[in-house]
Amino acid sequence: MDHGRAAPAGGTGPWKRGGAARTALLLALLTLLALALRVYRLDDQSAWYDENHYFIAAAPDFQTYVDGVRVWAPDNVILYQVLFWGWTRIFGLSLVAGRLFTVLLGLTAVPLAFLLGRRVFSPAVGWYAALLAALSPALVWHAQTMRPYGLCVPLVLFGLYALLRAAAGGGWKWWAAALAANSAMMWTHPFMGFVLPAQGLYLLVRRPRGLRSAAGWAAANLPAVVPPALWVLQRLPFVPPAEYDHLIPPSAWTALVDAFGDDVAPWSSEFPVAPPGWAAALPPGAHTWAGALWMFFFAGAVIASLPLVWRRLRGNDAGPFLLLCAGLLPLLSLLLLSVLWRPCLEIRYTPYAVACLYVLAGGALLARPRRGARAAAAFLAALLAFQTAWILPAGSRTAWRAAAERIGREGGPGDAVLVKSVPLWGVDAFLGNRSLPLPPVIPAHTLESVCRKASRLFAEGKENVWVVFEMAFFGPETVEETLRSRLTPLNVTVSCRYYPGMMGLLLAKLSRTAGGAVPPAPPAAPAPSFTDYAALLGADGGVVAPEEVDAAREAVDLPLPDGPFAFGAAAMLLAEEGHFSLAERCARHALAFQADYPPALLALGIALDGLGRTREAETSLCEALALDPAYGRLYGRLFHRLFGRPDAVGAMRELERLAPLGYPYSLLSRMTLRRFPGAAAPDAGMRLPGVREYPR
Repeated sequence: MDHGRAAPAGGTGPWKRGGAARTALLLALLTLLALALRVYRLDDQSAWYDENHYFIAAAPDFQTYVDGVRVWAPDNVILYQVLFWGWTRIFGLSLVAGRLFTVLLGLTAVPLAFLLGRRVFSPAVGWYAALLAALSPALVWHAQTMRPYGLCVPLVLFGLYALLRAAAGGGWKWWAAALAANSAMMWTHPFMGFVLPAQGLYLLVRRPRGLRSAAGWAAANLPAVVPPALWVLQRLPFVPPAEYDHLIPPSAWTALVDAFGDDVAPWSSEFPVAPPGWAAALPPGAHTWAGALWMFFFAGAVIASLPLVWRRLRGNDAGPFLLLCAGLLPLLSLLLLSVLWRPCLEIRYTPYAVACLYVLAGGALLARPRRGARAAAAFLAALLAFQTAWILPAGSRTAWRAAAERIGREGGPGDAVLVKSVPLWGVDAFLGNRSLPLPPVIPAHTLESVCRKASRLFAEGKENVWVVFEMAFFGPETVEETLRSRLTPLNVTVSCRYYPGMMGLLLAKLSRTAGGAVPPAPPAAPAPSFTDYAALLGADGGVVAPEEVDAAREAVDLPLPDGPFAFGAAAMLLAEEGHFSLAERCARHALAFQADYPPALLALGIALDGLGRTREAETSLCEALALDPAYGRLYGRLFHRLFGRPDAVGAMRELERLAPLGYPYSLLSRMTLRRFPGAAAPDAGMRLPGVREYPR
């Protein structure tokens, strides 16, 4: 018996009458459908923080790019990023070109779902699984995202298919293909390693020699697992804690949605979307009912496959068992890891699982000759199509691109732009999505900073100030009300537009009243903030002066948990606003948590340099470079030309190399210009007067 493949079952459809040419044609049509869904509004999907390798892909050389990725995403392995770098060298750095790379990778999920369904069950199941894979909102999302998960899907599915072929006597080439897929997926994302136990269980339950096969497979995969594991383990101390990303332990509902609701918006954590325009015509609660029906029927179909899995397993055909394990075992592993380590049950960590469950659901429904089962299969596909129609036209990512385009069209050279966002990457994300020239762009890290900087800009004679405000923790009403209360007394009008999606974005245009002078800003209550400034500045038990709190309000207004990452980030933000004494204090707080934390040492060195304590700054910076080779390669030559053997020309050359990496380029430029005040920093779209600006 062929243990990796069931005999085709029932039906007289085109998959039985036609040959290879018809199969290829139908598969091509399904793939074209998938392509159409994945490129729809592709140019409207703004890049965001988790796609930071896109922002730094303009790095002048490969090593600088890789080191930039390692510094900003220390827990990442880098196969996807390396392939992405090669792609951009050929097709350019436009947003559409960058997204097309993952779109094309994601398209392979359609033929791979077909091959898995045909091999494990029947051609009919293969076609059904391919249809669901083409329609899947989860797979559309991952295909449109410049993140490794779009590559994980085809690698895992191909690895499963190759293993089925190998175990069915396909020869060493299929074993080698399965091993290569496993190695590639481990270098794509470390959590893909949870697929390997599913493969091992599949081999273990097969008779005869199941134990020997599983042990041999485990040994063969060691070279695929150990190097990427070591790559990640050495950088785990640099990974931000779960609290910083506001991750919470998973609930039973979270696990249920992760298992069977990947495709349901807004229950799935992957789809932070607003309702599309056509949803207004639906009865109230229609989408909730559609999501509940999808999860009920989909989970029911998977559960209905269990007797079939058992019967096939008793017949020594473990193909359905492999799909069941690959679809659910990684989820259970992440659930256990969330209890033992840190919350990490996220739908994006098992993007392939839904495709495996599509095949199982199709096997349960289409293996039954009853008409009702086939009607249920059609109804399930219709429910999935409804979810797809819901997410495609909706705003899903933070609308940086839409805001930048409006400012580019309507803004003038005499205007200014203030950007408030999640710390560190916000201005780079905004600028990375621009397609038109912009007025000068100034970071404003808090709502209080937005109000103060807007007041100063109007006092300097600006006619219009644009505010791009990312809605992390804040609501648009709060921001608009604060802007009006603080700026209307200055003869400034405020008009706002809210863009939903992901974090949400408020674009405000502040305009000086025609003919109206700008009076001095009257005393005002501080803008709303979520930061505990006493905890931030007084972590060592010292007294926090009111003027220190007032200064910190310009740098931080989001909740920051205890830990080196939060204090290190606060130190960088305070240094950027010129509050070097407070930056030093926060950096030392970070090092009290973790003495060998390079970002905190870097922040401390920058703060000390700003205070004129050059020797101490050099010592701190050298410690950071010694702890992390990526830091050494990125910044070592620049610091040598600043502290070791001062060299203005060499320092400018290093700044030119670092400029495309974005943050913290502005701080490095400021350090350099203090050393060589007559020099001109390479133009990375930045200049550094009293406030940092990015000229057109």
